Amino acid sequence: MKFNDLKETDLKNIAKAKSLKELRIVRGELSSLGDEIENLTNLEKLYIHDTKLSYISLNIKYLKKLKVLEIYNTKNLKSLPKGIGELENLERLVLDDTGIISLPDEISKLKKLTHLTLASPKLSSLPESIGELNGLKRLTLNGTNIAFLPHSINQLKNLAYLNVASTKIKSLPKNIGELKNLDSLHLAHTSIKTLPEELAKLNKLWYLDMRDTKIEKIPEVVFKLPRLDIIELGDIDLMGKMMLRAKGVTVRD
Repeated sequence: MKFNDLKETDLKNIAKAKSLKELRIVRGELSSLGDEIENLTNLEKLYIHDTKLSYISLNIKYLKKLKVLEIYNTKNLKSLPKGIGELENLERLVLDDTGIISLPDEISKLKKLTHLTLASPKLSSLPESIGELNGLKRLTLNGTNIAFLPHSINQLKNLAYLNVASTKIKSLPKNIGELKNLDSLHLAHTSIKTLPEELAKLNKLWYLDMRDTKIEKIPEVVFKLPRLDIIELGDIDLMGKMMLRAKGVTVRD
């Protein structure tokens, strides 16, 4: 069910529809998801776009069937309630262009989470507890203010996709080589100057994006990636590109 230009009074009426499984809130003056949200116990998907939302009630924890929570272009929202960690069936969480500064440690309780997108420009760090998200397959941090990845990143054994493009990150942790299922790594538009040798342990990595970084010459470790199929490089190291193409790698400028 989709609602445009929703207000708090409208939400109170919607919350009476206890059988509702999908709710889309687009635009409007809505500034809070109040306690009445607890009544939507059958809700599986919640999308919030282009609103003035600044507050989410702790009672969101009662949405035990929620699988998808996506919040876009909601710059007034600065934080998530700790109750987010009790959404035991949540599989996909998207916070895109919000005002979120940090995440609660309770996010580590989301054991069924497979997709996490945190493309919010004010987000400056990830909690160490993020390493406890054992089921996570996709982690997108592009456009955030994050300057380093937590040491616990190596615990995300099922992670296949990592995107840190357009962040403040200047280097990758050595233990990134322990992400045995990583097959796609996006580093574009960062200040990364080199890559750790441990990257060669990523036996499933087939896609690497290094456009517009501080890397001037293709690191030796790139040539050691056994399954590398596509690499995005930009305007660097002509000789290195030729060597990669000779190995059968598709090189994109």
